[in-house]
Formats: sequence, C-alpha cells, structure tokens
Amino acid sequence: MKSTVSLLAVAVAACLASGCTAAADQSAAAPSASAAAAPAGATAADADAFIARAERELGEFTVISSRAQWVNATYITQDTDALAAHFGTIGTEMGVRFANEAARYANVPGLSPETR
Repeated sequence: MKSTVSLLAVAVAACLASGCTAAADQSAAAPSASAAAAPAGATAADADAFIARAERELGEFTVISSRAQWVNATYITQDTDALAAHFGTIGTEMGVRFANEAARYANVPGLSPETR
C-alpha cells in the first residue's frame, strides 16, 4: 500500500511539474497582461469577456487542484502535503490576480447584474 501511495505521489508530481509549472508561470506573468486588458475605456463587453476567461481558468485549475487535495487528505505524506501547498499557492495567486483585474471593471457603465 505504501509503495502505491509513493508511486501515485511521484506520478502526480511528474504530471504537475510538466503542466502546473506552466500555469504558475502564466499566473505570475498575467498581472502585466491584465493591466493591458483593462484600459481606462473598458466596456461592459470587456468585463463579460474577463468573467468568461476567469471562470474557464478557475474551472480548469479546480479540477487538478481538487485531485491533489483529495490525494493529500487520503494519503497524508510529506509529498502530498507539498502538492497541496503548491496548488494552494497557485490558487491564491490566481485569486489575487482575478480580484485585481475585477476591480478595474467595478465602475464600468452598463454592467449586467450577473457581471457586477
């Protein structure tokens, strides 16, 4: 059983190292892209596009993050703790990035109630 858990942790770590490192790099680079995406003349359509992009990105992230959290809760080891912490960090960075970008759209005229 212990070797299965270790093998699972190694497999998840390898998967994450190839895909999630890129996601972390993108989230670190995104604030400068966000500044360009929401200029002073932002429109309600821009805000709607931001919401759609944020929902898609968070939805994709949540799947892999939830899997890592489940593995950590089921097989508590240093490796799975590290995986859970890694995804927690990425999730926090994404949340801050999206909150900062959402603030740029807060006073855009014509926002629908759903977008607001």
